[in-house]
Amino acid sequence: MRKDHCGKGIKIQFWQDRWLGDTQLRYQFPLIYKLTTTKMKRVSDLGHSSNKNVTWNLRLRRYFNDTEAIELEGLMVRLSNVVFEEGANYLSWDGEKGGQFTVKSMFKRLQEVERSPT
Repeated sequence: MRKDHCGKGIKIQFWQDRWLGDTQLRYQFPLIYKLTTTKMKRVSDLGHSSNKNVTWNLRLRRYFNDTEAIELEGLMVRLSNVVFEEGANYLSWDGEKGGQFTVKSMFKRLQEVERSPT
């Protein structure tokens, strides 16, 4: 699978791009996505780094209910592991140790999928 590495988050859309996990955050946290006023903002617009700690301002349109609070807590746990890195955003392939895509690694991944029970 392809992974985005956010660098400083300047070119990655917070909710729209797949940069934290296997799917976009809008699908991982749909209740919070509905509440936010920042649907088209970049990671760098919502996260601010100081001494390798990142604080997040998601700008919710209203106070959240109990169900939304649980989802928000899950999102904040995921975001607590984010560290902004020097350098540009880049993509890597998790089918190979070095992150470089190869046809061989794709073939191996496809064989694993074929063997897995459904």
